[in-house]
Amino acid sequence: MLLPFFKWMEELAVYRSSIYLGPAVNLVHLTSMVTFMGALLMVDLRLLGAGLTKQSVREVARSAYPWLIIGFIGLVLTGVPAMMATATQRCASNVFWAKMYILAAAIVFTFTIRRKVTNADETRVSPVWSQARRTRLHRALDERGGRRPLDHTPVRLLTSVHDLFLLQSRT
Repeated sequence: MLLPFFKWMEELAVYRSSIYLGPAVNLVHLTSMVTFMGALLMVDLRLLGAGLTKQSVREVARSAYPWLIIGFIGLVLTGVPAMMATATQRCASNVFWAKMYILAAAIVFTFTIRRKVTNADETRVSPVWSQARRTRLHRALDERGGRRPLDHTPVRLLTSVHDLFLLQSRT
């Protein structure tokens, strides 16, 4: 059903005649992906209670939003031409369609639910990780012989979570 459209797109492939345009489009696509994912990561780390903790979630989300939009626009503007070069192969690929469905769901989630969470009052949406740390992790560490100071470095957090799982598996 979509095969004629994909064949038409492949005939229009804009950068077949240039050996530099294809790699340039891919480079901009990867840069846009890093920009988009970096904006998401900044806000997600703040939601987890790590990174930029002196700013509210709303402030971090507001600062990251232009970068999220720039990255998304760059992904769309470079993703379409990159796909056009091999459109008929992509049309037949189940991996491509799975990627498109996951991408559509992620876009809907990012611009609806995630946006409402980041704009919510911070007292209603407190960082998930800090809540978990205050409850189960501290209880497990107390059973182990007193609290040890936890800092926010990923290695320390992962080590503490690993210790918690080891402690639970022994009991």
